[in-house]
Amino acid sequence: MCVCARALLSVWVGALVITLRPWSAGSLCIRVLVFSRAVRDSPLRAEVACAAAPLLLWGARGAGKEQLSQPVAVARCPKRREIYVLDAGNSRVMVLDEETFAFKSHIVNEGLEGRSCTGIAVTADGIVAVNWRTRTLTEVSVEGSTLRTIESERLVEPVCVACDPRGRRLAVGDNGARCVFVFDSRGALEREVGNGSLGLVGGLALAEDMLVVADAAVRVYGSDGQLRATLAPVPKGRGGYGGVAIEDTESGRHIVCIRSTRGRPALLVLEATANGRILAACELAEKKPRRVAGLTLLPNKRVLLADLAGNCLRLHTYW
Repeated sequence: MCVCARALLSVWVGALVITLRPWSAGSLCIRVLVFSRAVRDSPLRAEVACAAAPLLLWGARGAGKEQLSQPVAVARCPKRREIYVLDAGNSRVMVLDEETFAFKSHIVNEGLEGRSCTGIAVTADGIVAVNWRTRTLTEVSVEGSTLRTIESERLVEPVCVACDPRGRRLAVGDNGARCVFVFDSRGALEREVGNGSLGLVGGLALAEDMLVVADAAVRVYGSDGQLRATLAPVPKGRGGYGGVAIEDTESGRHIVCIRSTRGRPALLVLEATANGRILAACELAEKKPRRVAGLTLLPNKRVLLADLAGNCLRLHTYW
């Protein structure tokens, strides 16, 4: 296979660093020319694996300071530069430093009790968690005090939540009602999306002009709740999605998601357009995650996955 380098960087020590992103697995042959002359050892050869190993595995099963029990969701706050892990089995939210992953604190609140919280999102003032057993949304400050509680008789089995980073609007995936409920900044029900036709929702992402729902496919809705596109569907009965996020880049908006097909988890990057072209994809190898329940994006094209059954966090690159 012949490829073109995305960047060729000359460093002061006289070495040349080639940066490129292969689009498929297999053998690569790279010819390096400087002023139309081949460098020593050119052409270079390399093998590209079809699966990606994690950069970091964090956590172990338990109830200690740096232990987890069923981490079901994860979220990041760029402003506070913190990562929030919903540690459902211990009825708490663990706070980590964004850069070092060092433990900072635990958030404990009555809204997190019962080992029945399954979704988390970052708000301007703290975090919001959804409790499927009590059918409530609780917004909690980083100190653990309750900021507001949202209830609705329409909620049946709410399992995941997303927050518009530019406002206080919330989207709640409800596997009992087979739809997504959108609440406005005051906590009032704004609209219902999906009309009872959705599958089991594994992830949500909300922006000012877009709602992304991941069940057995990635479904993109407009701000009016109308379906715009259905992307990368998984064949019926063969898997689904375990998390999704929206990324705004210079080249356009992307959707980063985790998909499992026949027990084989993979990271996907899709164009947030009607055709949903797959820009990047790789299976996850070496200590394969047992059940990825959520993800959040980090700087430098990294993604942090919450491995529910493995009781750990997994750090990967996705680009």
